[in-house]
Amino acid sequence: MASFLMGHDFWPWENYVELFRQFRTQLPNLKHFLLCDTHRSPDDATADLPLFTMGFETAHALMGQYIPTRPEWESVFEESGWKCVRQHAYSTPANTVIFQLERAGGA
Repeated sequence: MASFLMGHDFWPWENYVELFRQFRTQLPNLKHFLLCDTHRSPDDATADLPLFTMGFETAHALMGQYIPTRPEWESVFEESGWKCVRQHAYSTPANTVIFQLERAGGA
């Protein structure tokens, strides 16, 4: 199963934890999941952001759409029973990562 560049639309954190738990219960044979999304820049790194990234983050802020940070994504996986086994970072668009997930605990 895969999700590309739309995960932040389901935020806040609690919604995503519940959604990922539902994947585990409603799709019991699902063992692997790829989530690709662009995460928010750390607050101390804003001076070096590419123009697209500043525009992306500003536009989402104006729409009231929260963009999670990479650590916030990682905490969703752990809390909902998924293990991130690898992260594939991309520079276009900046701060984009494919999280390669597996069921935690093999269950």
